[in-house]
Amino acid sequence: MKINTVLMDETLGELPELVDFVAARPDLHLQLIEVMPEIRTDMSTRRVDLHKVRAWLTERASRVEQRSMHHRGVYHLENGATVELVDPVGNADFCANCHRVRVTHDGALKGCLNRLDDYVPTRGMDDEQMRAAFRHVVAERAP
Repeated sequence: MKINTVLMDETLGELPELVDFVAARPDLHLQLIEVMPEIRTDMSTRRVDLHKVRAWLTERASRVEQRSMHHRGVYHLENGATVELVDPVGNADFCANCHRVRVTHDGALKGCLNRLDDYVPTRGMDDEQMRAAFRHVVAERAP
């Protein structure tokens, strides 16, 4: 199971505790997600220096691997935690290799994490309508 956590400057101090929480539960995997200013322009001043986060993770890692598809670092920490750094802003491979359809917190389908105009609400749909909505999202996906 993945725990997705958006990195923000004001919560960065909680990272060690979160890593320890994941380390104590071998079935958990932590994903640290960079803020995407294209989505939340009000958060640009709250962005975290990813170089510092990478250095912190590398210092505690017994092994670091790089995912081939998105070229993201996966840190296997000495305490047993597995932490992946999701860095979409400066990573051109992030979008180029994406093949996902997402379900938002309110049940809408979404084809692109970095777009605001592709939500397809699904509340109240029957099975056939849901299939059609899914096909629509896939057909309109970018890139």
